[in-house]
Amino acid sequence: MKRICKNCQSRLTRGVKVCPYCGTVDPLSGDKDSETPRTVEALKSFAQNQPVPVKKLRCFIGEDSSEPLAFGIFSEGDEFTVFKNKAVGSREIVYRGKNEAEAVEKVYQRLQKELMIRRSAQVGVSLHEFDKNTKRSTNYKKVLASAGTLLCAAAVVVLGVFSIVSLFSPKTPKAGYYNYNGSYYYSQNGNWYLYDVNEGWVDVIPDDKLKNNSSKYFNDSSYSENYDIKDFRDSEYYIPDLGDHQGNGDVDIVPSSEPEIDGDW
Repeated sequence: MKRICKNCQSRLTRGVKVCPYCGTVDPLSGDKDSETPRTVEALKSFAQNQPVPVKKLRCFIGEDSSEPLAFGIFSEGDEFTVFKNKAVGSREIVYRGKNEAEAVEKVYQRLQKELMIRRSAQVGVSLHEFDKNTKRSTNYKKVLASAGTLLCAAAVVVLGVFSIVSLFSPKTPKAGYYNYNGSYYYSQNGNWYLYDVNEGWVDVIPDDKLKNNSSKYFNDSSYSENYDIKDFRDSEYYIPDLGDHQGNGDVDIVPSSEPEIDGDW
């Protein structure tokens, strides 16, 4: 019987208590809906069981915060407010009302997303290091150990043809921002980078689904502050003049003086 996380559908090993991919506690037990926090106190309890303090993800449960890019929930009397701060200081009100369960669910879903982004960034960097150190030597050892002289020669020919086809194959993704599984990626000169809420941009090896269908997830070559991430051009990985034709990214932004009701995170 396959062991699948009830929240993110990742394959799990026997006996896990916390999903290593999304942070869900007891990912194999119970019904997903019964595990979803319905109160602010239950949400706090969920947050305390996560491998990373949620305030490092800019999530504030039960308190207001003016920190840029922070999100969370707080109450005033019997009214609950779910908020999201912009990088420039303005604020979006995602929910305001007396339905505590509805308000908590909105924060819970966003928090799950941030936990998955952090985990995928860590896994991606690990895979990248493994690939650099072992992939090339492992492939050649398999070729040399599995065939005689004629088979080796044939393998060299096949690999040569494959390399030539790959070299001229128009698979290099367009330079710019991609939105895949709720996470922002940036492709530059065939390399991929993932935005992590705490560490900023990190280099990763993405899923084959993203690499092979990149056009499906392409957002834009230019940066927009609506992404709620840092401009890739400000990262250590950005290399100018790659032909991505990005604009200068300067946008005149006037913070709203009144909260804006917006259900879109």
